[in-house]
Amino acid sequence: MVRIKNKIFRQVTIGILIAIGAALYLIESLIFFPVPLPGARWGFSNLVVLITAVNIGLYETLMVSIGKSVVGGLISGRFGNIGFLIGLVGSVGAGIGMSMVHRVFKKNMGYMGISSIGAFLNNLIQISLISLVLKNELVFYYLPYMTFLGIISAFINAFISANIEGRFKEI
Repeated sequence: MVRIKNKIFRQVTIGILIAIGAALYLIESLIFFPVPLPGARWGFSNLVVLITAVNIGLYETLMVSIGKSVVGGLISGRFGNIGFLIGLVGSVGAGIGMSMVHRVFKKNMGYMGISSIGAFLNNLIQISLISLVLKNELVFYYLPYMTFLGIISAFINAFISANIEGRFKEI
């Protein structure tokens, strides 16, 4: 884990990660998703949350997950709607989970494991919120499908993260 001691450098790093996450959020909303599941997205903007959780820390992960969701939502015009709010809470929950898992299993779990747990937590939190909003537990039947798609996205995010980790640690 990288400890950023210089406050300005830390803030700039968080800002850059938020900007990258917001750009990925916008790009993924423009890319056709081949599976007809309501609310399903590629999840590539979670790449920056994963990188932050593994390489920096919990506070920064929270800032990045909130920031990329808010900025991405503002740019895409989705800010404030129910889908945005559910996505925000899912991203924050996944970010906390990935940070904690990395902290506990640092030497025994790589990007793939951490990313998979984050994807599952994100989906579980989102489905739980939808169930509360709709007052209907039947939406949990949707969870296995979302988990399967989330694992695919988690694998892609983990692969990209592992390949850029060396470059990230150079700064």
